[in-house]
Amino acid sequence: EVEVEAGAALLLTTQASTKVYRTKRDGIAATQSLNATVDDGGLLVLAPDPVVPYESAAYEQRQRFMLSPAASLVAVDWVGAGRVSRGERWAFSHFASRNEVLRRPEAGAAPAKAVAV
Repeated sequence: EVEVEAGAALLLTTQASTKVYRTKRDGIAATQSLNATVDDGGLLVLAPDPVVPYESAAYEQRQRFMLSPAASLVAVDWVGAGRVSRGERWAFSHFASRNEVLRRPEAGAAPAKAVAV
């Protein structure tokens, strides 16, 4: 959970790529989620290193951004091909990434609508 208050700016990064190892025998994917809210005049910059799923890995992520009408967002979502030097180019079993950007309605307005990107 991340909240950027009115007039504030936040830069979220990672120290290195997110490495996803092969899935256990149960086949359940590794998951990650982010819920962020940005108030009027706020800025959220999400600039992580790439997700790198290794051979036989399964990974799912969901990122949801709720923006006030005068909020700003810069979001990077990228994926690497795996351990290419080991011949694992695109050898993962499953990868899914969903980003939702919603505009918080102004008082008295209709509910927010999601835009998946």
